[in-house]
Amino acid sequence: MSNPPLRPLLPVPAGIHGRGPPPPPSNGSLVPRRTTISAACNTCRSRKAKCSGERPACSLCRRRKLDCLYETDATETHAQARKRKYVEARSESTKYAELVQLLQTRPMHEVQDILGRLRAGVSVESILSHVETGDLLVQLAVTPEARLRYEFPYIVDMPAGLLSNNPYLESMLFESSTLLPSSPTGPATMGRDVSVLIQKFGTADYQSPYLKPIHAAEVIEPRLSSVKPSQWTSVSSDDTLMRQLLATFFRTEYLFNLPFQKDLFLEDMAAQRTTFCSSLLVNAVMSYCCACHQGFQDRSEYWNPSTLSYRFMAEAKRLWELEAHDLKITTIHASIVLETVHAMCGLDKIGKKYSAHAQHLAREMRLMEGAPEKRTKREKIGWAYTAWTMFSLDALAAFHFRHTPHIKSPPAVPMPDPTEDPSWYGEVWVKYPLAQTLSRVFMAHMFRERCRLRTILAAASKALFEPGAALTPELAGYYAHLLDAWYHQLPECLRPRWIVHPTHFQLHIEFHHAKMTLYQPLLQQSPVDTLPLTVVQHSTKSVETLLRVYYLRHGFDALFSILIQPLTIIAFACLDRLKGETSQEERETLRSTLFLVTKGFVDQGKSHYLGQTIFRLIKSQMQPEEAALMKGIASITEDDEAGQSGRQQAIHSLWPAGVMRGKAGQEDVEASRLSKLVQDIDLND
Repeated sequence: MSNPPLRPLLPVPAGIHGRGPPPPPSNGSLVPRRTTISAACNTCRSRKAKCSGERPACSLCRRRKLDCLYETDATETHAQARKRKYVEARSESTKYAELVQLLQTRPMHEVQDILGRLRAGVSVESILSHVETGDLLVQLAVTPEARLRYEFPYIVDMPAGLLSNNPYLESMLFESSTLLPSSPTGPATMGRDVSVLIQKFGTADYQSPYLKPIHAAEVIEPRLSSVKPSQWTSVSSDDTLMRQLLATFFRTEYLFNLPFQKDLFLEDMAAQRTTFCSSLLVNAVMSYCCACHQGFQDRSEYWNPSTLSYRFMAEAKRLWELEAHDLKITTIHASIVLETVHAMCGLDKIGKKYSAHAQHLAREMRLMEGAPEKRTKREKIGWAYTAWTMFSLDALAAFHFRHTPHIKSPPAVPMPDPTEDPSWYGEVWVKYPLAQTLSRVFMAHMFRERCRLRTILAAASKALFEPGAALTPELAGYYAHLLDAWYHQLPECLRPRWIVHPTHFQLHIEFHHAKMTLYQPLLQQSPVDTLPLTVVQHSTKSVETLLRVYYLRHGFDALFSILIQPLTIIAFACLDRLKGETSQEERETLRSTLFLVTKGFVDQGKSHYLGQTIFRLIKSQMQPEEAALMKGIASITEDDEAGQSGRQQAIHSLWPAGVMRGKAGQEDVEASRLSKLVQDIDLND
């Protein structure tokens, strides 16, 4: 049975409205709809009232004269505002976390710069942007060539007379600096030596010391970052500058004179202890440091009251007058420093009072006998180190100035084995540009071998320079044998093959100078005996080679005051030979050497007045032809010469600078004193 069909639905007829919606109001106006707002103000939310959402104040707050505050932006909901605030807080937290990380990981000089900017009111965002921009520039920068090789003035090649039977030309330093591809020691040989170097000395970054000059290196000393020299001196309050001066000093002059144990000095400076640090010592050291800093253009003007060096020295002398008679080891250290600075100024005759007083204090304290048992282990190390330093410097002065030593015997406390107790000596670590590891200067080995060498010099001075003593071939041979035994027992790091740091060169130059001193007086005694002439010629050749190899890698710009003596020896030797009959080829070679050492006096003279004085002395004895050539080669302009002559200061020096030119008799020694030589220049002028 099928369902009936559904009834069709039809639209409402157009005229019927009874069932439709009510007609609109007769006046034609619509009922207003409520405006939807995204967020209410804080007042309406707390009162649970309807908020109009108007800004800057809603209608309710205006009527009731209430503060109308919104936590949201104009188009935000409360949920969107909470999300925005969370993102902002997280970003702010990240910025401060990055700032803390910078303070933890950046080098100390950058950390100090960041803290300075914060104290000046610079925003954290600006600081982070500054650091990030700097890092990007560093990343985009092309890595510079960090290697450096100086070139000889006048003739760039090594003289032919130095090429044969010369162990210093077989050194790794010379091979790394030479540009000759035909060198008999090729890369393969150097590669084998490098592996030996790593095995022996424990440094994987071997190439940096042999390819880069020492003045490009930076001293890495954690103790330096914690010291505040301004707590010890009233001359300057710039701790950053004074820390930089100390770092330069420890890389250069400290290694040659070693007036105190570096680690003990810095530890007491940081802790404000007076055992191994004092205001007197800090001011004296800072005056010395100023001469080492190449940023001071007037560093050689010790007489200029406007220089920082002068002010430190004036304060040191004031304190020395007050504390000179205090039996303190720091007074001994300061006296050694003051004597050294005076010697660099050509005033060693005046500076002698400081070294004499240091020796007087040492006798009163019985320093050479060792520290009393009641002293701490740390104090015993400081006493023993100072005793060996004083003995070493006194032996060197006696041998150079031709008198018997004032300290008659070595200290009672022996030096420890450098391999077993290197901390006794205090190592100096440096970092070269682009190097990934630190390099040491072999401080312990160098200090011990220097003291062993000068023990021989002290014994020789007692035998040679006693009143009425006469040098015989047998006596010279005895001490030469001791020197040769010392030379052949040098540790591997100080042998000719491996020397690299300036202080290593100093050790070998002292050795050859000692042999020259022993045999030079014998040249006129026995024309039949050729040994004295052979020894003197070989040692002179070795000293010249050492100066040339040193210059190729390190140059003469940085202050190394020990260079003055070997430069003077070679300069006088060249002057004497140029006055005789020589071939044109030999004459050119002698000129090359003379101009090289003259450049050394000029460059060193920028740091101390003694270099300027020796330059005047050498120039006054040149032949007119060499003097004319030297002006262009050594880059000395007429203005520079006029300036130097206008700054001439008095010289009070007992150093026998020209003693190698005579027979080394007492009359020759007195005539060769620097004060006498300078006086002769002034008379001739």
